[in-house]
Formats: sequence, structure tokens, C-alpha cells
Amino acid sequence: MNVEIGVNGENLSNFHAARLICNELNYKPFHLYEQESYRLLHPINFQVANKHRSLTEAQNYQKQLRFYTLDRIKRVLNTLVFSIKNRVKDKLKITICHSKELDAGSKLFIDALVKNGAGTVEYRANPSSISASADIIEETVKQAYSAADPNQMHQLALQFLSVGDAWTAITLLKRLLSIEMNDEYFYDIGIAYSQIGDTEAAEFYLNKSKAYGNAKRVIDSNYVLAMLYARHHPKYLRSLSKAEELLNEAFQSLKNDEMSFHKIFNRNGYALILYRRGKIEEAIDILLTGISNLQKNNLSDEDHGLHESVLTYNLAQCYAALNRFEEASSAFKKLIKMDPYYPENHLEYAKYLINHEKFDSAYHHLMHAKNLNPYIPETYSYFGLYYLSKDKIRLAKDSFEKAYRLSNQSDEYLYDFVYALTLENDYDKCSKIIHEHPFNKETELNEELYVNLSIIKAECLLHIKSEAEAADVLHAAIKKYPKNRLLRENEKRLCKEIL
Repeated sequence: MNVEIGVNGENLSNFHAARLICNELNYKPFHLYEQESYRLLHPINFQVANKHRSLTEAQNYQKQLRFYTLDRIKRVLNTLVFSIKNRVKDKLKITICHSKELDAGSKLFIDALVKNGAGTVEYRANPSSISASADIIEETVKQAYSAADPNQMHQLALQFLSVGDAWTAITLLKRLLSIEMNDEYFYDIGIAYSQIGDTEAAEFYLNKSKAYGNAKRVIDSNYVLAMLYARHHPKYLRSLSKAEELLNEAFQSLKNDEMSFHKIFNRNGYALILYRRGKIEEAIDILLTGISNLQKNNLSDEDHGLHESVLTYNLAQCYAALNRFEEASSAFKKLIKMDPYYPENHLEYAKYLINHEKFDSAYHHLMHAKNLNPYIPETYSYFGLYYLSKDKIRLAKDSFEKAYRLSNQSDEYLYDFVYALTLENDYDKCSKIIHEHPFNKETELNEELYVNLSIIKAECLLHIKSEAEAADVLHAAIKKYPKNRLLRENEKRLCKEIL
């Protein structure tokens, strides 16, 4: 199926080309998971028509607690692309006539479309050959940008921020900052940069929000800054001590007699630090106190449910880390009861159950997750482990392969797939998959995954009578990780096999 779009001039909104492609295909979302993914492209003119939404997806954009990360945005785009692929049976041949570089969001959409086999894309630097298509989102953003009404622009920015389109939010917020230096704008743009992984820019703007804001702004900004230092910054910038310092600075400025939402979540952040330091019992005490205090707080049912679900999720992880099965299971069940339409809750519990060899119980939650969104790769990865436990090797292999394909051939899902191929003695395909994966090229893997893939690649080459290549693979891995015991053991085994 041929699709041709014209992208003329420089756009203020992101996902412009993605919207034009969907418009040309006359794509309309039907299932809830399709509607949620479509909302990324249409945050201001599309309402999800389903009452069975997760607490996370149904958040009020004006007081959002959870924000999309870049990985989550990519997953949403994958869901959209697979939905399009299943709806439009013919492979797409897309021609984009453009005069400027495409926006970051559209690039991610097109990357997902091509990698997932939905079609091909050809670029032509000749925008005059086709008239630009209408895009109501772009028109709305341009109108607001020109009118420079602070309230209108800020509300738009928050709506884009709420669905994960941080790029458009940043454009609008920078325009607002050119009109007025405002602590709220600085804070929101800091959130936006953290969404897309530019954590150093996020820190800059969050510190600016503290400089321009009051004590409440310092409390909010310090919490986000602490999470940057505890979780999101590059490894060389992370510091639990700095995160603790920021949380304690904010905590001291809260009134002693005030058990507010901010105080509860400040201590939730501190519980993360205790968890990372191995002081998990102390983290549990803080979380249980937070949950109890939340229940006494005067919050709306919607707000209370989301806030308590965050604390309950963290509590479940703490119990799991201490191998307290009954208490962890109880926390996971409570979490799912609070937010049954969030597939990640079912997947987290399924993973925990699989780790404890409760495979039949895990299967129940995997089916729930699949019904909520059939395009999440983790679901099929865990299905693969379930089928392995039942010695159903073919079904396990098919599940691992689906997880790998749904993840855009991610490193994370490669090993299980190729391992399952070796269980079927399909060493030719195993070797071919590993050879074609970026593992051999630009991807930087962690040591464990790199070693495991190197060993299994050498095993495949050995079985297809390429002994010299097998030895080369192991030698290259040993050169990279000379102290790795597994590599040395497999090198000795290989020598015996060859001799």
C-alpha cells in the first residue's frame, strides 16, 4: 500500500509526520490499548472512550504523578505500529517529501514502523511535489505559540507532557520562559527533559525552579532531583548520598505537624535509598507508615488510589527482595485489586510467581496482561519461561521469538530466543540470528549478557562445524573480559571438543 505525505516547513509539534501517515491510512483506534497509544499523537483532541483505564493512564494532566520515560514512549509507539500492521494487511510503502529534518517523535515512529516490518520509507527533498496535509495538532500549537497566551500555552504543554510528548512541551515551555521567568515553567521543563533522558538538562531547569520558587517548589524540585541522582542520571553522576541530602533538605522544610502528600512521598523516595543500601526492613516501615497516612489524608478517590498503588508496588518489591513470599504476594494482590487494568502490575506479579516456580498462578496473570495489551514483549518472555517449565519447547521458542520481535530485536530478549533454538537443535538459525543482531556491531552489552551470547554463539558454530570461528568468538570475549570464569571454562571445553 502506497502512502505519500508532504512535510513542509519546520513544525512546532512532534509526531507531525506520524499523524499524517495515520490520517492517510484512515487509522482509527478501537481497543483500549490502541486508544492509549493513539493518545500520544493526539493529546488534545482525542478522548479515550473506555471506563476500564488504569490509574496511571487516567491521571489528571494538571496534577500528574507518573510520567512516561523514553522507553515507555517507544513501547507505546510499538503498540501503535503493530496495531496498524494488523489492521493494514499490505506492507506499507511510505514516501515522505520534506524540506526540513523530521521531528524526534516522528523519527521514533518511523524507526518502529520499519524495524517491525510494517513497511518501508523513502525520503524525497521535494516538498512542493505534494501539498502539505492538514494537522489540527500542529495548527493548534502554532496558534497558541503565536498568540502567546501564557495560560493557554501552559495548559497545552501539560497535556503534551502527560502523554509523553516532552519535545512539544519543551517547545511551548521555552516560549513561555521567553515571556516570563516562572518557577512552574522551569519545573515542568525539567520534568520534560527527564522524560526523554536528558537528565543533565533536567537538573539545570529543576535547580532554576528552586531559585525562582518558594519553599513548596523546593520540596517538589528536590524530590525529582533526588530521583535523578538515585535512578535516572548516567552512572557516573548517580549518588545515593546526594539523593539523600536533597530529600532531607526538603523534609526539613515541611512542618512537623503536617502529614501532607509531599511529606509522604518524600519518605517514599527515602525508602528507595534505604532499599538500595540493603536496609529493606527500614524501607518497609516507612512505606507502611506512608500508606497508613495516605488513608488518613483528604485526597480524592482517584488521587488516593494512584498514590497508594505507587507505595504498595514499592512495598511488594521490598517483601520480594527479602523472600517473604506471603507478604509479597499479599501486596501484589492488593496492588492488582487497586489497579487491575495496568498490565505491568500483572506482569510484575507473574515474574515473581515464576521466580518461585508458581507457574500455573503466573499463567493466569500473564493472560490478564496479554488481554490488556497484546504487544508487550515481557508478557511473551514470561510465557516462554512458563512453557519451558512444562517442557513445551516449541511453544517456549515461539513465545521467546515473539518477545524478541515485539521489542524491536532488543538485546534484553535475544538470549532466551537463541537458547530456545538450541533446545530444538536449530543451530543454523541460532547462529544466523546472533550474527545479524547488533550484538556484533555497535551495541554495548553488560558483561553477563555479552558472555552468555558469546558462549551460545560459539556452541552454535561448533555444531555447524565452524570450529575455528567458535574459537575466535571465545577468544574475543576473553580479551574483553579476561577474568570471566565461564569463558575460561568454555574455552577449555571447546579445546577438548576440537581435539
